[in-house]
Amino acid sequence: MADRTVYAQGTPCWVDLTTPDPENAQRFYGELFGWQFSTGDDDEYGYPTASVQGAKVAGLTAATGPGQPTGWICYLASEDVDETAQRIRDHGGQIRTDPMDVLGAGRMCVAEDPSGAVFGVWEAGQLVGAEKVNEPGTLCWNEVSSPVNDDFYPAVFGVKTEQIGDGVNFDYTVFLVDGRQVAGHLRTGEDSDAPAQWMNYFAVDDCDKAAEKVAELGGSVDQGPFDSPYGRIAVLSDPSGASFSIMQLAENPPS
Repeated sequence: MADRTVYAQGTPCWVDLTTPDPENAQRFYGELFGWQFSTGDDDEYGYPTASVQGAKVAGLTAATGPGQPTGWICYLASEDVDETAQRIRDHGGQIRTDPMDVLGAGRMCVAEDPSGAVFGVWEAGQLVGAEKVNEPGTLCWNEVSSPVNDDFYPAVFGVKTEQIGDGVNFDYTVFLVDGRQVAGHLRTGEDSDAPAQWMNYFAVDDCDKAAEKVAELGGSVDQGPFDSPYGRIAVLSDPSGASFSIMQLAENPPS
């Protein structure tokens, strides 16, 4: 189902981009995904949001200082942000931005897991999160890459886990809510130079053509395109260096 009106706790539900060049980011993602942007002044939630066919799918925030990192943040749904923030602290994470209300849209905080991967927590108000998913230009998957085990997110959000890799050469766990795969955890080696982070995947009609367009628009193709059981994937960076991925969804992915 592509249209969303509710997200169960622990499910990725929203993403937004912090960038030093909002105007160029709107040009880049608008041409790549066909996004249409509101303005911060006329959007009811106080910052530019991107829409596909009238459905809100992502947000955009201007970096406010030279030290503020550029990048995408994945928000996980919560029934109670304040309670979730305390559980994050109790299980070895840190709170970067304390729980706060967002103009009636909902309540949020920003946190780090024990490996340092940054993520957000979203308690829906008027904005449930992304209103459309799994269609071109919208979110289709989210995963965290880190060297730590899978105990943190189940303890904080109550998700279940299932290993779908071999646990050695490909250590990949999926998070399950009500038996449904909602996100993934790629466990990296202890000696890996890759930072712990959440990666957000956006669906496209043609992965190869979209990757070529990224380069034409001033971004970079960092990995791929390559095939997976779930679809054809490329890992990319936008002109400001924010990492994201695209996926041409497989017609018959694994159940």
